[in-house]
Parts: sequence; structure tokens; C-alpha cells
Amino acid sequence: PVEVAIVETTASVDAAVGSSPVAVGVGLYSAYAFRGLNVFQSSAQNDPNGMLAPSLSLSLSDSFSAGYWGAYQTTGDNRQAMVASGLGHEQDLWLSWGSQLSDAWSLSATGTWYFYPFAEADSAGAEVPSWVEPSAGLSWSGPVNLSLSAGWMMGVQQALQSSSYFGVRPGLSKSIPLRSDATLGFGLSGGYKRFVTGDAIQNNSLDLQADWWLSMLVGDRFNTTPGLHASWTNLSGISAEDEYFVWWGLDTALNL
Repeated sequence: PVEVAIVETTASVDAAVGSSPVAVGVGLYSAYAFRGLNVFQSSAQNDPNGMLAPSLSLSLSDSFSAGYWGAYQTTGDNRQAMVASGLGHEQDLWLSWGSQLSDAWSLSATGTWYFYPFAEADSAGAEVPSWVEPSAGLSWSGPVNLSLSAGWMMGVQQALQSSSYFGVRPGLSKSIPLRSDATLGFGLSGGYKRFVTGDAIQNNSLDLQADWWLSMLVGDRFNTTPGLHASWTNLSGISAEDEYFVWWGLDTALNL
């Protein structure tokens, strides 16, 4: 399963929405990193196959927001195979609720539907393979920002259910204002997955990601965020230096 990167990839879009009811965005990345995996790789974690990610974010009320996010591979000879197998041309729809518990603490809940309408049933194991993920998160804002989220990734079709998992993800981040229209930030997050198959240790059960970014506001409506990232996950049968990859990204968002 691959995705949403509502937290991992479209953070700048969410930040850019602010009080605006609608924001549209697009991201350009040298790789698709999802919970430690280079999703569009041909054969190794450090295969640099790029992607384009259009997005739409809607503020429905003070507490609710909804949106769309897509993942389209732009380079690599394996693009057609990725689409057929239910990894390429990903489509995500999400609905999120958030509440400010105090000046420092906030609570959120999100439901996400990941689906692949262009996949081929013979390769993907199902027509329009789909995943749903309810999740909840708690965050604290202070000298550094701390977060903890948990979710249940569930395969909708029978063929996908054996790869379902429960996941927990702690994280920390720090933003440093450089001036009124520019902010430098860094983040570190980790993840643990417990798959329904019950094995004690599995591929991609642990992951780490480090992020550095520069968020810049252009005028009152446009936000651009270049960033550099490093991702790692545990994979059997390969050496430790082949379990990680470094990638860059550029997120843009326009408030409407």
C-alpha cells in the first residue's frame, strides 16, 4: 500500500491553507517515499524514479477539512508495471478532524481512502485495489513540536487483507522563522508496523525519516517549499547501506 502522505508529503499544503477555505497544490519529488520505502523503485531503494503529486485541500469548518492527493510516476522504465500492479497512479481522498485542547496540545483524527483505478486485476490481485486507514494523532507545541499518531491500514479486497497492519509513528519537528515570509524547518519521525500475519519481524516493519525544508510565502496566496529528505527501512537480504535513500522535493500551494 502507498500514500497518503497527508502528513509526510503534503504538510506544506496544509500549512499554506491557513484560514483560506481552498488550496490547490502540486509536488515534484525525486522519489516517492512512504514509511521508509521507495515506492517507485525499479529494483533498489536508491533508484531515483521521480513523481508528480497534485493536491486539493478544503477547509470545511473550524474543525473539519477534506482533500485529495495523487501520486504519478514521472521517470523510470517501470512506470507501466507500477500502474498495473496497483502502485502507480495512486489516488487518495481524506477527511480530517482537529481540535485544540489547549495552547500547546491538539488532537486529530483522519480517515483516508487509497485506491488505484488504473490497476490491472491480474497483476494487482483485485479490480480497483483499495485501502482504508483510520488514524488518530496527538501533538504538543513547544520549543520543539512533538507528535504521536496511530492508524490501522486495511486492505479492502480479500487479496490485500493479509498485508494489513497497525502502525504507530512518533515525530518531532522545529521551525525557525528567518523573516516574515520564510521559515526553515527540520523534522525526524519513525514508524513501527505490526502486520496481521503475526510474524515477529518483517520487511518494512521499522522506518526512519529525516526532513529539512525551507517554506517561503510569495505574496498573500502562494507558498513554495523545497526540501531534502532521507528515508530508511529494515529489509531482509540486503546490507544496511542499501536500506536507505536520499531524495528531494518541491511542494507548492495556492490559496484560493
